[in-house]
Amino acid sequence: MPDTGERLERALLTLTNLGPTLRSGRTIKPDHPVSTPPPVAEAGVSPTSGDGLELRAPLGEGGMGVVLEGVQTSLGRSVAVKMLRERARGDADRRQLMREASIAALVEHPNVAPVYDLRFDGLGDPMLVMRRIEGVLWSSLLGDEEAVKQRFGEALLDWNLGVLGQVCRAAHFAHTRGIVHRDIKPSNVMIGSFGEVYLVDWGIAVRLTSGTKAEGLAGTPAYMAPEMLGDREITPQTDVYLLGAVLHELLTGAPPHPTTTPAELLASVLKPTLTFPASATAESVALVVRAMSADPGDRFQSAEAFRVALADLVRHQGSTRLTQRAHARLEELRARLALPSSGLEHDAAVHDAFGASRFGFLQALHDWPQNPEARQGLTEAVQAMGEHELRRNRPHAAALLLGELETPPPALAERVRLAKEAFEREAQQARRVARDFDPNAELQSKRWMALVFGVVTAAIPAGRQVLGIPLWLPLEIAGATVLLALTVLMGWVARKSAMKTSLNRRHVAATASVFVFELVLFALSVPLELPLEKVQVLLLFIWTLVVSAVTITLDVRMWRALPVMLACLFVAAFRVEWTDWAMSVALAAITVTLVSVWRPGAGDASGEADESSR
Repeated sequence: MPDTGERLERALLTLTNLGPTLRSGRTIKPDHPVSTPPPVAEAGVSPTSGDGLELRAPLGEGGMGVVLEGVQTSLGRSVAVKMLRERARGDADRRQLMREASIAALVEHPNVAPVYDLRFDGLGDPMLVMRRIEGVLWSSLLGDEEAVKQRFGEALLDWNLGVLGQVCRAAHFAHTRGIVHRDIKPSNVMIGSFGEVYLVDWGIAVRLTSGTKAEGLAGTPAYMAPEMLGDREITPQTDVYLLGAVLHELLTGAPPHPTTTPAELLASVLKPTLTFPASATAESVALVVRAMSADPGDRFQSAEAFRVALADLVRHQGSTRLTQRAHARLEELRARLALPSSGLEHDAAVHDAFGASRFGFLQALHDWPQNPEARQGLTEAVQAMGEHELRRNRPHAAALLLGELETPPPALAERVRLAKEAFEREAQQARRVARDFDPNAELQSKRWMALVFGVVTAAIPAGRQVLGIPLWLPLEIAGATVLLALTVLMGWVARKSAMKTSLNRRHVAATASVFVFELVLFALSVPLELPLEKVQVLLLFIWTLVVSAVTITLDVRMWRALPVMLACLFVAAFRVEWTDWAMSVALAAITVTLVSVWRPGAGDASGEADESSR
């Protein structure tokens, strides 16, 4: 047996000697057919004459034979008659055609053109009488999308895959009969007028025996398996390789092996460089790569196994198309996310693109749950949108999106978790601030505090006038101290109710500050030699000033008391004897305002502002 180097050198020499025919796509016939079944004559069968058979115009021709139209006169049936060409009428060619007849007789299958008879002409040359197929070669329709759509109403790839599936059936049946075709290619497949599929030209087929080897290079170079270079065992996996090579042509538009030079062809057969267009799915590429493995043991173990995988591919075509359309919308989503715009129109376009891509991927997974490209596309779409939601500070929306994935990207999931925690902290802080500055919090407690405190503070100056008690500095200091203590006491008592909010604590602090200012003013009145009557006017001014500050900074609703307080301030300034009465009226105005705005349903500051603006 020749070693590998000698075998390859011989194959390269054979390819070089072929010259221009290398690129013609024709089949290379073996010099020494292997495992030739005994010719019909040698098997004890008496060949019949050509009587009853009318030969007519040629239908086609090959390397050694010509196919004529014929008519079986006994049945009036149109047939195809394969005969030897004039220059190919040697003993070897006769035996080759008879061998083809013997093999074809063994392979009776709906996808194989049946052989009706083997006859001999007047010169003793064999004539193979076969069914006449009214149709065209598959190779003529392989890339004609319009013709396929018009004749069969199917998308081109879907139809081609269906044809290839029927060729697989024919090959597998032949394998069960111990026959390997060795020359499966689109130009050896006929398509009948009604879409029938026939695997034809069994001229270099071999009948398997233990350790059947190819003695020399044979087959069509553009599709050839490594073991077809010669001196290697031929198995059903050889045809599996050829089926994978045809699938390669369906996906790429060209056979797998370039026939530019013998050296390039040989290198490709030994180790093909397979390239596929972007439209080829990962599933279809995987089928080609496995079927065309250099090691026959790594290929599909039968043509039927390849057909089953091909049928899965066909069933997945709908899901694949949905995936491709969804990928287009995913690219649109990415393009829109890359834009700097962030307006409502941009947001709507982003969500529209995301919704369309996500729906497409989900529908594709519904049709084919194991679709890896759809699953990956869905992950990428959700990831892109999740990143967008994070940038817009919407971590909960991002988390909902990631919840759709069985296995979210760990890095993104961690970022979403941290963003949610930060968002919750900010939201909690915002709620705390809102609660602290809610003017309607603890209304009942605040109203009682305002009512009690207001009655006490308003009653003191009015009571002094009624009882005729004169102004006396120690008594005024004592009164201010008591009121300050009362304010602090009321705040402490209401620490678990009204004093729970920052706004209410500030109200109490503002009230306490008034009495502190009173004590400071009383203390300064001595060195400044201020009469107590004027000190009282200044105290009323302090009350007015504090209420104005509260109105501006804490609760705009307190403005209702200001007109009365300003009027009382002017009365006290021009009629000092009326100061106590003005003080009581001003404090009463504060009390009435507080009780009014702190009643349930009175509305908040913003609502009041809205009302005033309208």
